[in-house]
Order: sequence, then structure tokens, then C-alpha cells
Amino acid sequence: MTIPSLLEKLGTAGIRLRIQGGELRVAGNRAALDAETIAQLREHRAALLEIVGDHGEEWWTPSQPAAAGGGRCVHEMFEAQVERTPDAVALVCESRSLTYAELNARANQLAHHLRDLCVGPDTPVGICVEPSLEMTVGVLGVLKAGGAYVPLDPAYPQERLDYMLRDSAPAVLLTQTSLQDRFARTSVPVLD
Repeated sequence: MTIPSLLEKLGTAGIRLRIQGGELRVAGNRAALDAETIAQLREHRAALLEIVGDHGEEWWTPSQPAAAGGGRCVHEMFEAQVERTPDAVALVCESRSLTYAELNARANQLAHHLRDLCVGPDTPVGICVEPSLEMTVGVLGVLKAGGAYVPLDPAYPQERLDYMLRDSAPAVLLTQTSLQDRFARTSVPVLD
């Protein structure tokens, strides 16, 4: 799991993070912390300590701007990593992988397309995809366009997805070809 995916999972679950005595502390819906998520927290501990930063007694939620680097956002820190290690593997999913440069190029391409569709600051963009390389490309692309991504789990019942779409009113919905039929009735533009 990548750090953006982990942050998305934590944010969706209502988990808050804080540094206390040099240790990463977790609060919120602890029932949402399955064994895989706990393992990912341990694996990415150093990076998360940098992202969370020292907020003193305040709790940090994944939807807040990151503290590292003067309050840069996650996608800005990702771009800094691209500058440092463009040819390093950034993401692996099953037998497919992307380097930082490849992931950045794909996310930039999506961000430009989203901006052409009038996605800008705080514009909600739905993302309904199976866990994949495309999920991370989608999240980074939305963030780079200035939008706010709305995670929609394809495992949710159709009624739940319909409600979430009505409630969040995204300007665009990113999905996969295999899931497009689930959104045939929506008036939201659908991209795959």
C-alpha cells in the first residue's frame, strides 16, 4: 500500500495521528485498524512522522495539509520525491509497477484533463476503482488539479454509491471500464 492510499484509508475511517515523544500515536475509530493497516503504519512510520509533523497536543487528520516542508500537501511532497528519485519504483500492484517519474507523468496528464473539465480548488471528484495503480494515479491527479477526491468503494451496495454521489455532488467520476455500468444512471460525467 502506498502512503497516499494509506492516508486515504485512514482519513475515510476517521483516524487521527499525532507525534508524542517521538512516537506516532493513533486515535479515532480503532476498529478500522485491521492487521494490514497496522503493518502499513509500521512500514511507513518514518514517512508518516515527517508528514504529520509536530503539532504539539493537536491531532492531525489525513485531510489536513501535511506539516513537512513548510505545510506542503501530499502531492507536493510526492513531486519532491520524483525530483530526487525519478527512476525508483514508486508503486507495485500485482505484476505491474510504476516509477516515480511514470506515476507523476500519468497523474499530471489526468490533472490537466480534469482542469479542462473545470476541476479546481475543492471541486469534488468521485473515484470508484478496484485497488490498482490507477487508484493512486487518480488520487494524485485529483490532488494536482486542486480537487477533493471522494472515495467510492466498488464493494458498496448500489444504493450506497448512489447516495454518496448525490450527497457529494462530484463534478466528475473516475472509474474503470468494468464498473461503468454501475453508473449508467448518473448525470455526473464518467471517465475511465
